[in-house]
Amino acid sequence: MTSQFLIKNTMADMRSLSVCEIMALQSGCFTGVQLLGYYEKGDTPAPIVYFLSTTPGDDDGGSIIETGSIKLEHKFIGELNVKYFGAKGDGTHDDTSAIQSTIDYAPINSEDSGVISPKGFANGFNVQIPRGRYKVSSTIMLKRGLNIKGASLESTQLLSFTPGSVIKYSDEGRYIQDEIKISDLSIWQDTTVTATNGAAIMLDYGSTTVYSMKLMVDNVYIEGTYDGITAVALVGSSIKNVFVSKCVRHGIYIPMTIGNNSASSTSLTLYNCYTSINGGDGVRIIKGAYISLVGCASDSNVGYGYHLQEGLGHSLYCCGCEENKSGNIFLSACRGIALNVTSLLSIINGEVHGIIINQSHNITISGYARSGETNTGYAVNIPLNGGIVDLSNLSSEGPWQIKRVNTGVLVRDLRNAFVSKDGLFALNGNTVQPGKLLSIVGFLPDTVKTSVENIASFTKADSVRNVNHFVQSVVSDNSESYPLLVSNYTGVAVKGTSASVQKFASNYIVESNIGGAANANMMIDAQSGTVPAGNWNIYSESQRKSYFKGSLVLGASNGSEVMGGNGSPEGVITAKVGSIYINNSATSSLDSLFIKDNGSSNIGWLPFVPMRQAATTDNAAADPGVTYTQSEVMAILTELRDLKTKLRNAGILAS
Repeated sequence: MTSQFLIKNTMADMRSLSVCEIMALQSGCFTGVQLLGYYEKGDTPAPIVYFLSTTPGDDDGGSIIETGSIKLEHKFIGELNVKYFGAKGDGTHDDTSAIQSTIDYAPINSEDSGVISPKGFANGFNVQIPRGRYKVSSTIMLKRGLNIKGASLESTQLLSFTPGSVIKYSDEGRYIQDEIKISDLSIWQDTTVTATNGAAIMLDYGSTTVYSMKLMVDNVYIEGTYDGITAVALVGSSIKNVFVSKCVRHGIYIPMTIGNNSASSTSLTLYNCYTSINGGDGVRIIKGAYISLVGCASDSNVGYGYHLQEGLGHSLYCCGCEENKSGNIFLSACRGIALNVTSLLSIINGEVHGIIINQSHNITISGYARSGETNTGYAVNIPLNGGIVDLSNLSSEGPWQIKRVNTGVLVRDLRNAFVSKDGLFALNGNTVQPGKLLSIVGFLPDTVKTSVENIASFTKADSVRNVNHFVQSVVSDNSESYPLLVSNYTGVAVKGTSASVQKFASNYIVESNIGGAANANMMIDAQSGTVPAGNWNIYSESQRKSYFKGSLVLGASNGSEVMGGNGSPEGVITAKVGSIYINNSATSSLDSLFIKDNGSSNIGWLPFVPMRQAATTDNAAADPGVTYTQSEVMAILTELRDLKTKLRNAGILAS
């Protein structure tokens, strides 16, 4: 027999079943009730069927419906839609209860003994929020394992009328990660309600002590809430294609501690995120490890664009920041941070710094920086530091400098980013602690004659040659300092007193090939005043000999060698085939040069005899007749003997 369904257009109709309709359902005349819509016919994705049920569950407005003396139930599998639980999405009806009921329906499996999952696994439902504007008047609490998905960033909008969090999950303490997915929607704070706490998306600590959550947010817009996204204890998570604007405090906030609970985040990636015009920082991350920001931008925030505190191994790659009122990037007590950024301050007035590095070390910065004439801050401000700062290829425009106080760190590759308006490199008059090493490695413009001059405890560096300088200054324990100028010119390369002079041999040269004039990667200048045109690897005007005690390896680290010594190398010197050995104790050219002809050990060396032209031989033998006579044969033999003698004399034939 074909199933017969009682047809109802709306939920109100189904809740108003007559006594006869209920009896028909109980007697089996109708298999179930087919519902065509919730508030009106066709306003749900598709008709669904409810069946008589003895479930102990309460009426939830979507899956379980009580009508008269019976309960009707529809069991959703895998896919949930808030429309089936009564959400209207018209911007005025309060949809909080309907959305919460949809989420609450998604079951969590019961606890399995013997499985390292104390509360059972989540079922992984997809909660669909279709096109519409959904009014939310209180915090929506999530369950783990859910995928909250809208139709698109523009078409699914949650309108917050709550001063606190809009969507929240409290960690239930998993041995495996609690998983939350949110995508393709926007969250807006209504202008009639001021946000005072929480976040649009909030992941907080629960009642347990084991914390680990996996948050995946994609294609989400947030505006006006207290924080945009606040999340703790994230592992292997991603926040991508997210735009956060005009929040009361931070755009994206990854703290370690909320209340009395603490857990750091690790292996989190922010990809293609934009934070702007927020009342605090655009992105703030406290502690944590190995957090990456890729292709992000943070502009016009009241705080910093990016604020990293006590982080380890974080990186910003191809990120930008502009016009943040407190500064673009602030690193505090961080270690091992890599920044590849563009930092722009064009309209911010006063002493606002582009990048601030405070008590941090092993920091690498590259990219581009620019400031306006009204900004008196610095491209990089290092108020207090204790490690290495590498400004590799950080180029700049405008009157930016670098400011340092009480530090002993390496600053590399300054180029023209830190040249002040008067063309002088500046350390801003601050004193470097005695016993610390301050190394400034890089190139200043051709117009700069003075690299370091009368600044704190530094002595005046060379100011005669109008060349690019590569400066390293060592501050000794007795506050004396010595400049070391290398690359183009080396002078006074000593440390301490003459009795404790150390040898320096640590020049690092990246090969360059510039123009057609006289260029050399390494040059020894005898002050002749003339250098031949061309691009040289090593050019020396010195008349002194160059001494190499070791061998010269050609082509590759394990290639053939050119070496020297006393006596024959055969049975003594091990080298690669093709190697050349010069015998310094040779008495003639016949034993002065050897070449490794074969073998991989210390044998196979052959003398390399110079090729000479043999003396002319007589051609006295007459042309033979049809048959050779004895005299003709003897004449030929005489010529051959003469040829052999002259070949031996020339060193071509062995004696």
